[in-house]
Amino acid sequence: MIFIISWLAVMFPLVFSPGPANIMFAANGANVGLRKSFPLMLGVDSVVLIKSILVGVGLGSTLAVYPEVIAYFQVIGSLYIFWLAMKFIKPLNETTSTQASYFGFKDGIILQLFNSKGWLMVILMFTLFTDQSAEEYGEYGIAIMIVMLSGLNILTHIVWIGMGALIIKLITKSSYLQYVNYSFALSLILVGLWLQSEVWFG
Repeated sequence: MIFIISWLAVMFPLVFSPGPANIMFAANGANVGLRKSFPLMLGVDSVVLIKSILVGVGLGSTLAVYPEVIAYFQVIGSLYIFWLAMKFIKPLNETTSTQASYFGFKDGIILQLFNSKGWLMVILMFTLFTDQSAEEYGEYGIAIMIVMLSGLNILTHIVWIGMGALIIKLITKSSYLQYVNYSFALSLILVGLWLQSEVWFG
């Protein structure tokens, strides 16, 4: 129980905090609702699962030796985030308001693959909790942490999609929806700039 509490104390804020994936989930929820956001969630969470398995079996130590790999991912990921943000800046009109931009399975895979925050979060989890999980669960410790992280990710992403869907229920005019899309675009741009600044200015 102490292991689970300490794990949640560290991982919940990291998973739930606003980042590129969570902003995309909120944007998708606002534009197309929960059901049509499942492909995006499947793409993102599949990559998180693969990352967790790879880092759990030793990739994390390799990335620690070559930190520039994470920096490359960070640059590529931020550029992709800028491109995604542009999709929200297209103006809505009477004929397109019901066909708002949204993200799918492929977008989720690409974004999460190059999401440096996601890589660092998984590496941090195994760095901090591998020994504790082994003491608690023996040889199944790593597998249990992977399952815990996957479950936390799925629940968190559903909440972010739900928050976006709630926003759209409170909006009755398409012009207001455009302002919401602008806010999502701005949020993504700020995240992308933050990722770029970490690479170039440390």
